[in-house]
Amino acid sequence: MSNQGSRASEPGPDSAPAKLVGVGGWLGSFVVTCFAAPVVMVIGEIEGWRASPAEDFNALSSLVPLFGVIRGFDAAGVFVLGAALAVVGVCILQQRRFAALLAVVVLTELLVFLGCDILLTIRAAGRLNAALARAGVPSAEGGYEIEMVETIAGTLIWIRYFFRSRRVRVNFGPVTLRRVAAWVAGRGLERGGAP
Repeated sequence: MSNQGSRASEPGPDSAPAKLVGVGGWLGSFVVTCFAAPVVMVIGEIEGWRASPAEDFNALSSLVPLFGVIRGFDAAGVFVLGAALAVVGVCILQQRRFAALLAVVVLTELLVFLGCDILLTIRAAGRLNAALARAGVPSAEGGYEIEMVETIAGTLIWIRYFFRSRRVRVNFGPVTLRRVAAWVAGRGLERGGAP
């Protein structure tokens, strides 16, 4: 057999890994998510800003000074993480050898962002509910918590996928904490066993 042609077209009894070459299966689903999630995130953020007239924003900011910080943090995070997810999707489609490592880093950053967002929101919600109670107004109800739990669970599942997936190993090399840390530290992939 010659080595010409794509790896996916190599016949033989050991062709099971050839089925894993390229972006398909769950990895393809992740790529779709990388392009769809930023759109949904940005639309949600824009709708949130449009639904809060300036008077409401100013009133909430006077009750809870942290409110403006939270809104700014959310907006910045949505746009930065949305752009990062799109970059991950492009890198996976181009089969850049660092794409899986970048995906783990961006997903971890998403978890950190969500953690900070939750802490800020809990603190602001407590202050807001206390201020509303003093004013004799019923406390504000969330609805945000279920969405946060779903996002955190989904993010953890995708991180685990990148560490365990045979398709990821075949296309990008193994994803290990050591390789992720070395890549983040700028030491490259030479010692990490990338294909």
